[in-house]
Amino acid sequence: MCKDCLDQMFYGQMEDRKSRKIAYCSCCGIPLVSEKEYCTSCRAKMNDGKEMSRQFLLYPYINKYIDIVLYWKNENVRSLSSLFAHIIAQFIKNTPELEGIPIVPVPPRPKKIKTKGWDQIEDICFYLNTLYSIPIKRILIRSDGHSQKGLSKKMRKVNILDKIHIKPRAIVPKKVIILDDVITTGATIEVCKQCLMNAGVHEVLTLILFFN
Repeated sequence: MCKDCLDQMFYGQMEDRKSRKIAYCSCCGIPLVSEKEYCTSCRAKMNDGKEMSRQFLLYPYINKYIDIVLYWKNENVRSLSSLFAHIIAQFIKNTPELEGIPIVPVPPRPKKIKTKGWDQIEDICFYLNTLYSIPIKRILIRSDGHSQKGLSKKMRKVNILDKIHIKPRAIVPKKVIILDDVITTGATIEVCKQCLMNAGVHEVLTLILFFN
């Protein structure tokens, strides 16, 4: 990507976020229009007494962002993984509450690794650890099953159920950040979060590169 596109699509938004030109919900991370701290949905959940955890969303999964993600994942342009790792590392550096917390990647399906040969989240985690010394805890594993792609929200919940587990004898930190590339219904993230909390994690934050 050329410098102009990188600045316009990625680094410019990061600077706007850092300088608070764009406001985001302090809980779910979606961009705010008129609300000051929390979006309407999160305020309603808080009023109902539901337990909430912080989520950080970086870029909308729309227009040219979709093209880039498909180019990255479907055309196997793995060089984009290092770009996204740099963006995530910079975001963590600019967000003090995330620094020093180990990242737990959403695990891929074993069948995907056998057929494709690589996983985009694992690629990012490799760069995060080797280039930026961000701790990675690969403590989640995933059983084979159907891909979540193309399924409805209801079917995604059913499809992912009992597919993600904690690795045997894994040592779990008290606080972690779940990392995923794209979030749509949030079904996979919720299962990962529940597994981690059942295993003894006290606080689970979420960091998503692209959000629907």
